[in-house]
Amino acid sequence: MDARRSQVYTAAYTLKELKADTIIEPCAISINELALKLKQQEQEVVFLGDGVDVHSKFLSEELKHACSFAPANVNMQRASSVAVLASVTARDGEVKDYLTVLPIYLRKPQAEREYD
Repeated sequence: MDARRSQVYTAAYTLKELKADTIIEPCAISINELALKLKQQEQEVVFLGDGVDVHSKFLSEELKHACSFAPANVNMQRASSVAVLASVTARDGEVKDYLTVLPIYLRKPQAEREYD
């Protein structure tokens, strides 16, 4: 996701049978730092989210052939994707109480940062 000022909110995963393994933990970093981390992984990367429009040219130049972009119909977050991942988690016996699932906030909102 575009975090403005050449930064992104990001994470990287590998998927095997719809099971996600984390490569890069959720974080807020510069697009340059992200490109460096991904180069070290030496794997093809598929980007998605609203940061694609902002950073696709840079990422294509930096990562060359190891870089592609999700089509528009699957580029943004969808509740149905969360449901599919939840069904895989449940299938594997890793059921979680919906009351304990919380969003991950990587930064305080700008208004709070300015207030502090």
